[in-house]
Amino acid sequence: DFGNHPTSHIMQSVPGMHNLVKVVIYCYALSPDHGTTFRSKNAQEAHHFID
Repeated sequence: DFGNHPTSHIMQSVPGMHNLVKVVIYCYALSPDHGTTFRSKNAQEAHHFID
């Protein structure tokens, strides 16, 4: 869940904790986009965001 949910809050810090040259981040959305800033930030920072 990439809306206003604890998982989404935690995921916002994940890209900054990794060397993005060595790690590729995939996110798979299991719920519809409700237009939250949490989801859009996660989608922008992941290498691959599958909706």
